[in-house]
Amino acid sequence: ATNDADLADKLGKASDKITKDGKASFSVPSKMHYSVDKATDGKVAFIFPGQGSQYVDMGAELAMAFGSARSVWDDQASNTDETPLHQIVFPQPVFSKEDEAAQTATLTEMAWAQPSIAAVSLSQMAVLNQLGLKPDCVCGHSFGEVTALHSAGVFTEKDTIEVARKRGQLMTQAAADTSGAMSAVSTDRDTLEKLLTEWNVGVVIANHNSPSQIVISGETSAIEEAEKRLKEQKIRAKRLPVASAFHSHIVSSSSKPFHEFLNGLKTKLPTI
Repeated sequence: ATNDADLADKLGKASDKITKDGKASFSVPSKMHYSVDKATDGKVAFIFPGQGSQYVDMGAELAMAFGSARSVWDDQASNTDETPLHQIVFPQPVFSKEDEAAQTATLTEMAWAQPSIAAVSLSQMAVLNQLGLKPDCVCGHSFGEVTALHSAGVFTEKDTIEVARKRGQLMTQAAADTSGAMSAVSTDRDTLEKLLTEWNVGVVIANHNSPSQIVISGETSAIEEAEKRLKEQKIRAKRLPVASAFHSHIVSSSSKPFHEFLNGLKTKLPTI
């Protein structure tokens, strides 16, 4: 619920529906979910987000409400000589669309987005740990693999932020001379692969997000051409808010120096 009035309205509607439908389970578009099913045994998985999920003020309410979440930002600020992440993620309020766009653009830069997403994930984990909720398994979407490794005990919290910073810096350097982009395509992988092979416009499949959403990556001009042809096929494509073409040749030169950096870290075997 967004506020007290919204909560009261939804509780009233939920009560009416439960009374009318004989206490059957339901899920409705207004974000009400009700179940009478018995609890089942199962495992808990944490799935960590990757770049493109960032936005200004992400995690702000969590940090204001929970000291354990806030301490992640405090620790990061005290452990770096660079601009603290919280000044990028939680910038001073501005009052024009232009200034808001500038703040979003700064956060979207790879050198800032990756450690910022890591810090938000760490703050969320801190709260979940405080509540005693532990995952049985973890995975990460793209950059999220880094925070998944931390959750599994491989990286320390400090090293997780450092890995994120170095990854973002190296990818920024690799992509400096080429404009890259990514786009989410609403179709299945087989259909898209056939079309991309036929068109040969120079884009690759970067992420297989779901059976009906695939992300493509490549030079900006190639992505624009692919989007145009997809539109002709009546297939929806949506440009992603990212700084370059991840999982493509544009950032591939960052792999070797990143590998060398990782070799210098002390890691542990995963506990889950």
